Amino acid sequence: MSIATVISSLIATFVIAGALLDVEINQTSKNLYPRSFRWRRLANWFPLGIAYAAFYMARYNIAAGNIESIRSQLHMTATDMGWIISSGSWSYAISAPLTGLITDRIGGQQGMLIACIGAGLCNLILAVLFSQNAYTQFDFMFFYASNVLFQGFGTSAVVKINAMWYAPSERGVFSGIFNILIVSGYYLALGSGDYIVSNLGWPYLFYIPSSIMLGMSVFILCFIRNTPPTDQIVVSQVAAPICHDHQSGFSLLIKNKTVWGYLGAVFCLSWARDGLLNWMYSYFDAIRGSPLSPNDHALLGGAWTLGGFVGGVLCGWISDKIFLGKRVPPIVLFSVMQGLLFVALYTFAPYVSIPVLACILFFVSIFLLGNYTLLSYTVPTDLPVEIAA
Repeated sequence: MSIATVISSLIATFVIAGALLDVEINQTSKNLYPRSFRWRRLANWFPLGIAYAAFYMARYNIAAGNIESIRSQLHMTATDMGWIISSGSWSYAISAPLTGLITDRIGGQQGMLIACIGAGLCNLILAVLFSQNAYTQFDFMFFYASNVLFQGFGTSAVVKINAMWYAPSERGVFSGIFNILIVSGYYLALGSGDYIVSNLGWPYLFYIPSSIMLGMSVFILCFIRNTPPTDQIVVSQVAAPICHDHQSGFSLLIKNKTVWGYLGAVFCLSWARDGLLNWMYSYFDAIRGSPLSPNDHALLGGAWTLGGFVGGVLCGWISDKIFLGKRVPPIVLFSVMQGLLFVALYTFAPYVSIPVLACILFFVSIFLLGNYTLLSYTVPTDLPVEIAA
């Protein structure tokens, strides 16, 4: 049995276990809501998670191709790839306030539709251009940046929708569970990417997520709801701990110093995450003397993905249960561990075997993605729902 098969089976097991944890095991949820509601809620967030996993594949497919062999096929240098990756990062960052504001006004379902259709079409166009060898660097940069910009609507949408279906006391653990599903998209790009390129070709790293996103847009239109469907179920909402005196206006939110602290933390975490994911394969190839094999990619991509599973649930559980809903203590704890493990990764990456390197990457992922999950999916749901996106 190949490494890719084993890791894919582990990922599927984690996803199923996470869904069951949310519906049948989490005692907090069982005390709050009947089983029928918990299963209906699963049917609402699970498709969102599948779509978001496709977002991750469509965002980090370029990382799977950012190695010398594929750059040569594309007639691009590392600098060229750097410009393309940067275009996506900055389009996401600059557009985030606008996409969030729009999603707050039109609703989460509509925001998710815009994300799936927009990003799906951008990836489809790129796939066709690559298939016909009719692309330029500007085409690649423009459609990749547009793809990531559209995904910003999806980030805002899942926060807004899930905030309406989960009480504050559930959100830390749920964010970790939701993270299990969406992080599987990392493996689709980073773990399976080399196999896809070798067996199907580079364009299929864009055809596959495009098909998933466009397909999920139909499902989202028909089945996803912004709020629970019955008046018999009321999900309790409380004022956000960072918005004092029931301040809920956007203008008041941006004046809050705590919010800016969270934004700074997200900026640093995103820089660390994307810098690692977009360049780690190219870096490992350069410092280890021989290029990574498809099995190496599968092992390293699997280690990153599985670490994200553990970190998301662990950080959320620590926040909810040990620190009683306080978000800052686990963020600080995980940040310290993350920094130490980055030093270890940089120090030992040139010398250790691939399995040991995968272990280090696994622990880096636990603390980096655990932090990122709490900051990106839990903290925003703690805000008043009218400005959560």
